[in-house]
Amino acid sequence: MSCGNSANLRLHAATGQSRAQAENALKGNHYCRLEPREQSKQSYVRCGVKGYELGESWVVVDYDELGSVTRVTRMEHFEDGDKATERWNALAQERGQSLGAESAQARSRLAALGEAPEGAVLWKAWQGTGLDELVGLYLVRPSDPKDPQVVEVLRLDRKNN
Repeated sequence: MSCGNSANLRLHAATGQSRAQAENALKGNHYCRLEPREQSKQSYVRCGVKGYELGESWVVVDYDELGSVTRVTRMEHFEDGDKATERWNALAQERGQSLGAESAQARSRLAALGEAPEGAVLWKAWQGTGLDELVGLYLVRPSDPKDPQVVEVLRLDRKNN
């Protein structure tokens, strides 16, 4: 469960995808399913990565009863808090380039949905690539030093569905 060059890539899993599409997309980011049996909340760990990486990274995907993705959460942990801040800044810049300006509406919806992890000190929100997708990026100062410091959430917002 480490993070490096391919973890730096934007997640290609998205809300609304089928399980097969999401797992194929996550393989492109070097994440593999942890449990062999399909579950409604599936964990993916880093796999197939060569060389040294700066931290740990893992993904949890929530699926609905039809097997479609409703939420994707990437979590990253670094021994060095400065590296976590650097990573958060890099992800925020990449999300800004790919999704455009931050969205006050997306921020409001994510707040209403209770997405901010405990200990979040900075966060940004965007409207995702799909009409009902929200993207949140959080820099966290966790109470437990083993918990993630960078959390990225792609969430299907079903308020209009």
